[in-house]
Amino acid sequence: MEFTIAINTYPNPVDDLLTVKHQEKGTVVLNLWDSNGKLVMDSILTSETETVDMSSLSAGQYTLILRTSSGYAGRRIQVTK
Repeated sequence: MEFTIAINTYPNPVDDLLTVKHQEKGTVVLNLWDSNGKLVMDSILTSETETVDMSSLSAGQYTLILRTSSGYAGRRIQVTK
């Protein structure tokens, strides 16, 4: 998968709140997958800066994917407890 949009995520590693920044217009879909390939979060971002609550997730590595009409972006996110 070729990533075509720019995003910024912090902090990483994260234990509770993850900030996701992008500059895309229109619908932005956030998907979060665990290390077993299970979709654990699916949401629509409504602003260019969003805070995502990660506190209910188990410690481990996750893959965050943002999808828009103009492309994709992805990050590896480490959740700590």
